[in-house]
Order: sequence, then structure tokens, then C-alpha cells
Amino acid sequence: MCLPTTVWVRGQTLSIKQDLYIEPPTAWAQNPFTILWRYIFPNTVSSIVVLFSVNVADAILTEAGLSFLGLACPPMCRIGALPCHVDSRPFAAMAG
Repeated sequence: MCLPTTVWVRGQTLSIKQDLYIEPPTAWAQNPFTILWRYIFPNTVSSIVVLFSVNVADAILTEAGLSFLGLACPPMCRIGALPCHVDSRPFAAMAG
């Protein structure tokens, strides 16, 4: 899971590096570290946040699927085990 993330972030960084708004600081002979932190990094942060939130959702769904199949650790509170413990009459609790 880490390698595709790093490859994707590197691709985003190289793509942003080719944009037109990076040329003036390069022409002004700014430090490459300054260009990275002032121009490139702020434009990649939103993509990184979205990527990591999708990875968290993927991890939750994977854990739920494994625990539903009975392949997760038993003492843990599991998301996938919840359908196994549901009453067969879903509206019985509301009836009184």
C-alpha cells in the first residue's frame, strides 16, 4: 500500500513541477528547496489527503469483510460481525 502511494505522489510532484507558475521562481534562481515548499508542496497536499482518506476507507472495508467471514481477531470489536448479531426481527425493538 505504501509503494503505490509514493509513486502517485512522485507523479503528482513531477506533474506540478512542469506547470507554468514554477518557471518564474526557477528563472529568479530561487533555492530548489524553497520552490518545493512554497509552490509544489501546497498543491500536492489536497491530493495526498484525499488519497489517504480513500486508503482508510479501504482498510475499514477490508477489515469488515474479513471479520464477516470470520477471519479477523476474535477479541476485537469488529464491523463485519455486526450483521451476525442482529435480531431476525429488525423492528422488534421499536415495537416496545
